[in-house]
Amino acid sequence: MEDEINHKEVFVFYLNRFNRLEPFHFLRQILDRENPYTLDFGPLFRSDLSSLLGVQLRGQIFVGLDYPLDWIQASLELARGFILPENSNGLVLGPSNGIPKTGSQDTIEMFAVFEDDDKAVCHAVMVEFKDVAPDNHPRLKRKIQRYPKLFAPEMLVAQGKTFVVVHHLFVTKEEPARSEDPEVVKFLDDATYMPLCFPDHGFVHLHPCNKDGEVMPAGEYWKVHSELALEDDVDESNDGEDLN
Repeated sequence: MEDEINHKEVFVFYLNRFNRLEPFHFLRQILDRENPYTLDFGPLFRSDLSSLLGVQLRGQIFVGLDYPLDWIQASLELARGFILPENSNGLVLGPSNGIPKTGSQDTIEMFAVFEDDDKAVCHAVMVEFKDVAPDNHPRLKRKIQRYPKLFAPEMLVAQGKTFVVVHHLFVTKEEPARSEDPEVVKFLDDATYMPLCFPDHGFVHLHPCNKDGEVMPAGEYWKVHSELALEDDVDESNDGEDLN
């Protein structure tokens, strides 16, 4: 019966079965997680995330790291068609909302799915860890330009009912710089931002250079740039004593 069909469960089933990325499963192994499909967020973080997104995120039912957009698209298509696992082997998925099927390597850095009070609906949170201008980051810009079709309303609805609500979250030190592309501007304006809690010490960077320290795209030397003079760290850790 139609009332018994839960497209959300089919969506999550395929997200889990596509997820054959070794780093995710090794991280789960390191953290002693028995659930083979998810990494639990802490209650404080989940509460903060719920407040930021303006929704109550219930039980966590999926997490993917560096998760391919193709797998998300295929999971949506299979769920919308309510293609059960026993009917999926050898299935040919046709055109969908004008999105080419190219075998793209584009990934989302974190993709988390949560339950909603409505058991037939889930919240999908797309997480990016970038504070660069998309116009200067072709891969990020390409992904943003793909989202309007990938997450168009018709892709998230089955039998007249929405089964996935998508949220875009940027976890960054600061909001990404503005773009000249109207499509990208709209995406950034609609996204939610969460501050990234970096350690408060300075970081060290490497830049390829020549022997005179002139930075270039590639070279035989590295130029080291420290955000905070290393002597400051030494002085603080030794109460100002000069170690020479």
